[in-house]
Amino acid sequence: MLGGSYQFTEQFKAALYASDVEDVLKKQYVNANYVFPFDKDQSLSLDFNGYRTKLDDSYVRESGATGDDNKIWSLAATFVTGPHSFTLAHQRSTGDSNLGYAYGGYQKDQGRVGDGGNTIYLANSYWSDFNAEDERSWQLGYGLDFRAFGIPGLSYNVAYVRGDNITTSTSEGGTEREIFNQFKYVVQSGPAKDLSVKVRSSILRVSQKSSEYNVSGNELRVFVDYPINIF
Repeated sequence: MLGGSYQFTEQFKAALYASDVEDVLKKQYVNANYVFPFDKDQSLSLDFNGYRTKLDDSYVRESGATGDDNKIWSLAATFVTGPHSFTLAHQRSTGDSNLGYAYGGYQKDQGRVGDGGNTIYLANSYWSDFNAEDERSWQLGYGLDFRAFGIPGLSYNVAYVRGDNITTSTSEGGTEREIFNQFKYVVQSGPAKDLSVKVRSSILRVSQKSSEYNVSGNELRVFVDYPINIF
């Protein structure tokens, strides 16, 4: 793997990475983020993320995939005004690979692609990654910072994502939708300063046409993070 990120200006930063998993796939990732500051309490940010994956011919034959190419990208616009943030995002997966965006796992002999099971940096990636073959998805999101109400460190985010045009080996035009909620609190002072607690829930519903790609469910997770400064 080779790549890096660079802060061009105070408002603009970008990243570019490329990897080669021998005899499996080659992948490139690009990110660009630009912030338009309007005044002290208002701004608009645009965030673009994209991946291009090319499967090796030997892996296509071995895995039974129907194609060797996938491109997936997202563009998110977030408007911040005071303690409120509003997000509109679009994400799209294209290419001829029936795997959609290929990721997950460490061991090739277990049917994995060998990239370490990493997550993907896309706007609509919550519980579902909305990354099926041919899938298009839209997001409406809202965030609230409780600092303005006298509770510094507490924040809330909610998002609704709907994906359609999903293609599987048996159907076309499948859909999925997710409602995501998260409360996060970061301790502001004392011995536990910077400890954070996140309570996250998702409700995912997948159409029958998309059942080969994903399944419906309800999820609740709790995260506790405590950073330790060594130096």
